Amino acid sequence: MRKHLLFFSFLLLTNLAWAQRALLVGKVTKPKSDSIQIGVNPNPLSAQEAQSIGKLDATGSFSVEVPLKDASVVDFVYEDEAISLFLQPGDELEARFTGGSLMKSLKFKGKGANENNFLLAYNQKFLENEDYQVLPENITLKEKSFVEFLDFRKEDQLNFFEKYTAKNPVSDAFRNYIMAEIAYSYANDRLTFNELRTKVLGGPIKLSDNYYGFFKDVKLDNAPGVKSHSYLSYLKNYIRFQATAANHRPADLDYYEAIYNLAKEKLAGEPRNLVLANVLHESIRYGFIQYTSRMFDDFEKLNTNKDLNEFLAVSYNTSKGFALGSPAPDFKLKSSTGQEMSMRDFKGKLVYLNFWNSKCGLCQLDVPYAIELEKELANENVVFVNIGMDENEGYWRDAIARRKLKGVQLYGGNQEAITKAYKVADMPSYFLIDTDGTFISTKAKRPSNAGAKEQIMHAMEK
Repeated sequence: MRKHLLFFSFLLLTNLAWAQRALLVGKVTKPKSDSIQIGVNPNPLSAQEAQSIGKLDATGSFSVEVPLKDASVVDFVYEDEAISLFLQPGDELEARFTGGSLMKSLKFKGKGANENNFLLAYNQKFLENEDYQVLPENITLKEKSFVEFLDFRKEDQLNFFEKYTAKNPVSDAFRNYIMAEIAYSYANDRLTFNELRTKVLGGPIKLSDNYYGFFKDVKLDNAPGVKSHSYLSYLKNYIRFQATAANHRPADLDYYEAIYNLAKEKLAGEPRNLVLANVLHESIRYGFIQYTSRMFDDFEKLNTNKDLNEFLAVSYNTSKGFALGSPAPDFKLKSSTGQEMSMRDFKGKLVYLNFWNSKCGLCQLDVPYAIELEKELANENVVFVNIGMDENEGYWRDAIARRKLKGVQLYGGNQEAITKAYKVADMPSYFLIDTDGTFISTKAKRPSNAGAKEQIMHAMEK
């Protein structure tokens, strides 16, 4: 009997341990690289990912265990291609694809396959098809046609999901995630329509009196949907919209405290805490520290996530000595063309500075957005400066040539002095530097963030 109890205890402990990770095995045909990477972001305020690496053997096979606290949206990176996966503790996925053709050839089997095969099909049908995107064409529509476009897209997405899941059951966590993505991408695109249309076409349009009547149909409290980027984006944009309606402006010294208080009033539970944490973090990042201490004291009383509180405290203490308006540290680095350049060479231009690494998954995800952003701002007084931190210069040069990277490409290599000077804790790291060489933002928005262009344009208007 004692042996049976011991064996049962061993099985129980083993199952409990296994429940906190997912297993991904697979095979790559015609491999182009010797490993895959799975990036899990444990902190919603940081771009730093916990990387799990799966090495390919001589046959192209790999196996990687991914530690997870709960269901998570993670980055799957192979060579210079990256896609999002939805992993849950206990998943046992088998992946097969062809090197150099990850997105087109990837297929899954096993536990978690239904969820991730759906994501592949959903992304191909809706996210990679311009007909379903707001940009570049649909933003030019007038109000009635734009709302009809969003209504059609939402109905098509829901029908696509229900038809798929009727034959391929998915978990409740995944259903909550997808339903939130569909509902809040609709709400977010409708909320930001006039602002985005103004940026693209150069002027706002007069919206009908009941245009924002959809607010009443959008649920603000949706704790099961917190994994959805669209849900959290909507909450942040909604709070900022309400702040603007109350005559609070981003340039106001008390702006972040104002939106903090609005979020505290209108939201509840985990969604509220995540939005408050984002507001507090932005206040720290952008140098509006006059009210930060008061907000942080209040947030500690509301939020029970000690890791989040500690992260914000470290960020605050670090940023106090790295204030906005101070001179950006100078450097002397060689460009991809062999020219030695320093920060002084860019005086008179707004500088969008990026520290990156060719092996960094998030860096690779940002590349197409960075290329598009630079193209859109080609006629503006801004220069895109990229400092590659690869230890191997050959990898850096190969990435520049392979991805046809634009802008100023400088090689930082393993020079710790420059990363310490700019307090680069993770990559990518972005900075906005004014025409006089002083910091505008020490945590500028990534190119993949829809607000990056707005932040740059706002900086040039000052």
